[in-house]
Amino acid sequence: ALLTARLLFVLSKNETVSLLFLLFLPICIQTRVSLDPILSFPPLLAFSIILIVSQALLFEIYCRKHHILVLILSYLIFLTSLLTYEVCVIAIFVNFIILFNNRRFNRRELFSVLVYLILLFSYFIILLFLKSTALNTYTGSEFNFSWQVWKSFCINLYAAIPFSYFYSDPAKIFVDRQFNFSDAWYFIALGAIFFCLWYSSLRLWREQNLLEKRAVGALLMLGSVLFFLPASILALSKRYQYEMNEFGLAPIAVIIATFGFSIFLSVATCAIFGLLNGRKLHCNLIVLSIGFA
Repeated sequence: ALLTARLLFVLSKNETVSLLFLLFLPICIQTRVSLDPILSFPPLLAFSIILIVSQALLFEIYCRKHHILVLILSYLIFLTSLLTYEVCVIAIFVNFIILFNNRRFNRRELFSVLVYLILLFSYFIILLFLKSTALNTYTGSEFNFSWQVWKSFCINLYAAIPFSYFYSDPAKIFVDRQFNFSDAWYFIALGAIFFCLWYSSLRLWREQNLLEKRAVGALLMLGSVLFFLPASILALSKRYQYEMNEFGLAPIAVIIATFGFSIFLSVATCAIFGLLNGRKLHCNLIVLSIGFA
């Protein structure tokens, strides 16, 4: 999470976006019965996200300082991410976003991105060769281009939305959940915490320059890559199409989509900060805080 917040700061040059991301991410993360990215595969998903963000940060350093050793290290981490978890192919799109955000890129940066593409293409060739020569097939890596793709895609996206597991309750573990008076005090206290954090962020926001259009575009593209691409890749999987067939269930890569949704919330909150002023400031922040609580 801290590395991702650093990446947001690199793209936006604004601390408020990074701090809001760290505020939203714990709210958006959900744990589920059975297959779950946190309860079942915590090292795999954490390591995969670290690899994706680390190679992107190193590539950004290379774009600024042109240190060849930094670029080589980024290549090695990128290749390691591909060999760790297949969803890490989204790392190449993160690098394209960094290149887009770099106002003055030249042929060296374009050539460096070409090397990433060569590594990715080589990975696909080796993967297809191993798959064709394997004695046993794994349905998780088999593609099924049927109407189930769209249903699986929607289920994967829905799973990244906060409280979706609670509302859908596919495991029927929240059937006896009842609201009581103590819950009201909990929501009021949580709303007060949100108000303090957001008001502090707003003070910091006004001390800085507003987000530039280019930075907003880069942040929204990064959020879209993290939110939509893992769902798109896993929606093609034959195994996930038949196992994750109910809203509320999710593949383990949903945690990456959760990062993307948290980025959307951070950018949206900054946009709201830009609209808040004068007498309506405190009223709007109170409503916003109670709503998220």
